[in-house]
Amino acid sequence: MKYNIIEKKDGWVMNREKSKYHLSYPITKIIFVTLATIVASVIVTIFISSSYREKLHYYEVIEFKDNYINFKVKFEKLMETGIAPIAGYQAYLKVNGTLSKEETEEYLEYLLEEYMDIIRNVAIIKDTTIIFNYPYEGNESSIGVDLAQNELQKEIILKTKNDKVIFFQGPVKLVQGGEGYIIRIPIEDSEGSYWGQVSIVLRADIVNQEIVKLATKESMNIAIYNQKDLEFIVGNKEIVGSDPLFFYMQKNQNWIIYVSPLEGWNEFSGTKISGLAMGFLFSLILGAVVFYIQKSAYKLKFALFHDSLTKLYNRSYLENVQKQLTSEAKTNKHQYALIHIDIDEFKKINDQYGHLIGDKVLEKVGEILNKITRSEELVFRVGGDEFLIVAPYINKRTELTSVKERLNNNIDDEFRTDKLLHEISLSLSLGAGLFPNDGIYFDDVLKIADRNMYLEKKKHREMDK
Repeated sequence: MKYNIIEKKDGWVMNREKSKYHLSYPITKIIFVTLATIVASVIVTIFISSSYREKLHYYEVIEFKDNYINFKVKFEKLMETGIAPIAGYQAYLKVNGTLSKEETEEYLEYLLEEYMDIIRNVAIIKDTTIIFNYPYEGNESSIGVDLAQNELQKEIILKTKNDKVIFFQGPVKLVQGGEGYIIRIPIEDSEGSYWGQVSIVLRADIVNQEIVKLATKESMNIAIYNQKDLEFIVGNKEIVGSDPLFFYMQKNQNWIIYVSPLEGWNEFSGTKISGLAMGFLFSLILGAVVFYIQKSAYKLKFALFHDSLTKLYNRSYLENVQKQLTSEAKTNKHQYALIHIDIDEFKKINDQYGHLIGDKVLEKVGEILNKITRSEELVFRVGGDEFLIVAPYINKRTELTSVKERLNNNIDDEFRTDKLLHEISLSLSLGAGLFPNDGIYFDDVLKIADRNMYLEKKKHREMDK
């Protein structure tokens, strides 16, 4: 419908024809653009589904774990404060049995001068009884105390005595008052028998400050709890309720460590993405391009170091790990284990059930290996039906038997209850190598693990005959 406007101007009558929709056209355009951006937002939101956002978070977590690994390496150096300078005194005690009070005080004062801002005191313990403490002043009450009778300290004192390995304990209440972290170093006499211990007591407040500083440098929030009684030790308690990662630090401390990014996890929510889509359409397109590039980078990084079938680490990542693993073990003087695993008669499974089921078996074995291993242990697929567990911290070879028991128990349970694989009877052959007992190079330890695995496989074949 149209209408006329008649206007007189300079005596002339002007007849203008005007559309009734003329005034509403800008509004129509705005509505159209708004609807277009909303539709674009919905499309993007659907594209980035909840499962896909979970994958994004998964990749984010993988990258963030590197921050924790860096923190852990630096923290372990902190735990070794004073060990190097005390080695000279330790050697003297091993040869001579003891020093006088005056000689000990003079010797330790010289050795530990630059460390006394963090070291509270150093106790000399014969068998399990404190016979001297440096500095003597302020620690007199500890002399003569048998720590094997102290409820808070006897467990680690006796472990250090029986296992003859260095332990880190804390924080604990000290017999002379206050709290401290304690590094316990066993001492042997000239014949190799246990003589006693040197205990380096670190100031708890300084260590706690350093822990928080180290975490902050790695852009982490941190909260540490005692694994036994869940008692809070240090950090920010609030992060426990903010979906943190958690790790068990088994190297003598028995701690649970919760960590999360300082700025929090990225939120890949549909609402947030829709809000961004309501802005400029160009920004959406640009964001999609950037997102695609990041997604491709994540996939490339993941594919580079992971097996495509089982999603376990692959041989490429093993090459990156082995040098660092051996270097850290030599520096920190600890053992690590390589556990080589092979599926018995896997070819028969492929022949009888087909390769599709064979692949499902490999996926299930990989899933079980991930389930039974601790947070610091790494699992690799190194061949068709061959796997490798790298355990960075092992105190005794006997600890390896528990891995075998856990694996065999889980294999039976998981395959028996799996609807697709319950008919398959599966057995594994395991062989272990221990650094440095079985070799001072990674490849040497791996060869021993391979040999032991094939010996067990041979036994299994002989039993089946």
